[in-house]
Amino acid sequence: EQRFRWCALHLCHPNRSDSSDEEGWVRWSCSRLGVELFTYRLQIRRPHGDLRTGISRERYEEKSKELRFRMYARCLAHLGAEGGAALVAHHEDDADENRLAELGKGNVLHIDGMSMRGTMLGVEVVRPLLPVRKAELLEFATSADVCYMQDSTPKWSRRGWIRRTLDDLGVQDAQRHDRLLGALSRAGVSSEALGEELDASLLGWKQRGIVPATLSVPACSGSSAPSSEPAASRDLPVVLLQLPDILELASSFGTRLAELCAEFRGIAEVWNACIDKQSAAGGSAAASDHKADQGEDCCDGDGDCEGADDAPGACPLQKIRVGDAAPSAGPFLLGRAIAAASNHSVEVQHLLRGQLATRKALTHLWDSIARARREHQWGTLHKRCPCLYLHAERCLVLCDMEDRDSDVADRNWQRNFAAAAVAFAASMEGDIGK
Repeated sequence: EQRFRWCALHLCHPNRSDSSDEEGWVRWSCSRLGVELFTYRLQIRRPHGDLRTGISRERYEEKSKELRFRMYARCLAHLGAEGGAALVAHHEDDADENRLAELGKGNVLHIDGMSMRGTMLGVEVVRPLLPVRKAELLEFATSADVCYMQDSTPKWSRRGWIRRTLDDLGVQDAQRHDRLLGALSRAGVSSEALGEELDASLLGWKQRGIVPATLSVPACSGSSAPSSEPAASRDLPVVLLQLPDILELASSFGTRLAELCAEFRGIAEVWNACIDKQSAAGGSAAASDHKADQGEDCCDGDGDCEGADDAPGACPLQKIRVGDAAPSAGPFLLGRAIAAASNHSVEVQHLLRGQLATRKALTHLWDSIARARREHQWGTLHKRCPCLYLHAERCLVLCDMEDRDSDVADRNWQRNFAAAAVAFAASMEGDIGK
């Protein structure tokens, strides 16, 4: 008895000359298996090199992802499935490519970029083959006489370079290749475990440590001379980020972070040597129209990496540096906390205006927090988002300074704002530090 209903979905991207052949193969395969097939042909092409398609690379990725999940939802609706899911065939080699790309960018948590099961844009996605190696799938396909298509990943893409570099290592030194894959698997597990632990810690903090408010601050008079007339007050939207939990977590998280980064050293040693070899072999022959970075093309865990199969160009791979020294735990945690606050609070999103703080800004701000001696200390997350750290209250105040340049430059106004922030934080004293 069949206890479930299913269908197949094929999204045809017009980025490669063999896209129609691929669609034909999918139709043939589904026909043989008796599986109902739905297809959707995207009408937009991805810009690449000199090719202009009327849409930016970022917008293309965003729209194609929206369409992909919309088609998932339509298929599930067609099946009448209340508890349905989209099954995709990512395997562990796909996760390896994400791991190497994320480590090259300096990221150390959630480097897999995908999980066995998760929900995105309202659709549950399941990856039953994620623990399986590509070599195992090919071996099965050969033994079972299953027809399959060859890899069509564009050679110029970052993912194409990673695959080719790993394949070359497998040919040149199979044992070293296998050790690298094993190290990547272990690093992925450790990275996910620490990332989930930190996410769980921040989950509770998000519920109690983010406090939107409106402060009434006397407007600056434009003069430092005393006046008998009270200055008019102006309401100013702010968000208080209570930091006791973050400060406490930083003291214990540093050791765990250092241990994780130590796991990356063996990976970095092998991978960086592979990059040097690829750069030496292909750097002089690089085509001028293929820049070192054509954008992010590593799997987001839910779709395909499509593109024209052009010449590979210059090697775009980034060496892994996180094994040399672990990121400083304080700025790292502060950045994660602010990103979590932005995802959780529309007020924080508004104040950040779509920009995240740079590592340099986070390091400077954390140093100011750790070494604070004054009652309050001004800083910035970026040029459009100033902030005030209140030492005794151990909280960071994000403030909306849009069109308030004259206020920000006035010392009297700064003191008035700090006094209002301290008064409000004091009124929250019962909640701070819980």
